[in-house]
Amino acid sequence: QDPVWEQSFPDVSGIVVPLRDPRARRVVHVRMTKKEVAARRRANEIRLSSLLADLELLDLDPILVSSSDPTDLLATFLDWTELRRARRGSMA
Repeated sequence: QDPVWEQSFPDVSGIVVPLRDPRARRVVHVRMTKKEVAARRRANEIRLSSLLADLELLDLDPILVSSSDPTDLLATFLDWTELRRARRGSMA
């Protein structure tokens, strides 16, 4: 999930932004109010929290990617690898 648009939602209130309508499969230009932006942000953050909780129930460690920088990506995956190794070591 994109950290800005899917894990949360940016403050685009009062600005016309192009968004893709998944049902119509086309881009539409919308202007959202502060209330709509806040509701979208809340919904996205709740969805992310629920997804993370579901993955943890399945004993799966999610990897949250918050950057497209190769160095940041590598660091995120290396941290995840170390966490998995540490957990496996404690289970042995």
